[in-house]
Amino acid sequence: MSTLSRYIARLFFTNALVLMSILCLLVFIADVSTRFDEYTLWARALASAAAGNVDPKGLMGTLSMLRWGAWLMADVWLPRLVVLSLYLLGPALIGAMGFTCAQLVKYREVIAVLAGGQSLWRVARPMLVCAALAVLGSLAARETLLPSIATLLPRAERDVARARIQRMTSQAMGQQAMRADNARDMGTLTRDFVLDGKGRLIYVREFDLATSIARGVVVIERDALGLMQRRISADKATWDGSVWQLENGKAIDRPSMRDAQTGEVRAGTRVTTAAVASLATDVDPTVLKLRRYESLASNLSTRQLSQVIQRYLPQKDSPQIARRIASLERTRLARFASAACIFLTFVTCLPFFLRKEPTNMLRQSLLCAPVAAGGLLAATLGVLFVVPGLPVWLGVMTPLALLIPGAIAAVSSVRS
Repeated sequence: MSTLSRYIARLFFTNALVLMSILCLLVFIADVSTRFDEYTLWARALASAAAGNVDPKGLMGTLSMLRWGAWLMADVWLPRLVVLSLYLLGPALIGAMGFTCAQLVKYREVIAVLAGGQSLWRVARPMLVCAALAVLGSLAARETLLPSIATLLPRAERDVARARIQRMTSQAMGQQAMRADNARDMGTLTRDFVLDGKGRLIYVREFDLATSIARGVVVIERDALGLMQRRISADKATWDGSVWQLENGKAIDRPSMRDAQTGEVRAGTRVTTAAVASLATDVDPTVLKLRRYESLASNLSTRQLSQVIQRYLPQKDSPQIARRIASLERTRLARFASAACIFLTFVTCLPFFLRKEPTNMLRQSLLCAPVAAGGLLAATLGVLFVVPGLPVWLGVMTPLALLIPGAIAAVSSVRS
């Protein structure tokens, strides 16, 4: 790499990192300032638990509260900052390109490059390469890093603080702290049933995202009329990689209420009860996580999304399942279309700042703003829109097709 390329690449990456840090810091400060009372409350609770349930007082108590408050903010926000940086990649790259070009134009460095017999594209090439590497890096992070921290993203400060208090105090006090708030703080599933591949209805009262342990499990097997034939319940279920291992599992069998000869529904006969040690179903922890957090689908890897789609395919005749498959398919393809849209928007905005002669960069920024905003909206929201009459893959590519002519026109407008 030549000296000129290293210089421009270093300048571009420095501007991008500074802009990304400023944007993330603004979001972090906005959240902490609006929820400062809650952070303070839980910092006091953590300091009290660390001191043996003694209310922190004096200088040492204040220092303990500050230390636990800083730990709480870091534990809650470090995973969020990773996701936030991925969403802010587009604005950071376009802003860095604008500042880099403004610096090169301000100090007449572009004129020196042109006087040396180089073209404007020689100046733009390092920025294009750096932007492409940043977009590819964001895709790699979505496939590797993001799925590993997906379960940490929905946590609020109270979840993190109570989990820490539970580890520091006795088991009884920890359970009492866990029950102090409502059920949604425990990672409770939405109050509905999940349909598995065999047509069974599965209900889970509480699900621990970290340990993949479900509590309050109820499974209902039905006949062709939708009437219950068998009911399986368990106090606790642990996923071992292939099946759920049940604790205190029992099944209540009820013979069919449909008469074999007349087909009429009649009163059922006496039920029987049996112990059940395990439950084999395609509703695994990944599916339960999707049901708990609808936004979690965007944080799963492409392989994980493909596995979930494969589990739903046997039930695709159901309209509800078909819509869910289409939504997951759109989420799986949207990340690649979004990355391409970000790069095309970057290319489209480049001619606004890549100038041979000094110019008013504020004016150029105002001209570029609507173009950049439209491209970034297409990259974030446009790829997720449902286009009636088009298959999922084609609907996802529609914003990409709209941005390609603009990028071609922008590239053609550069005269060097």
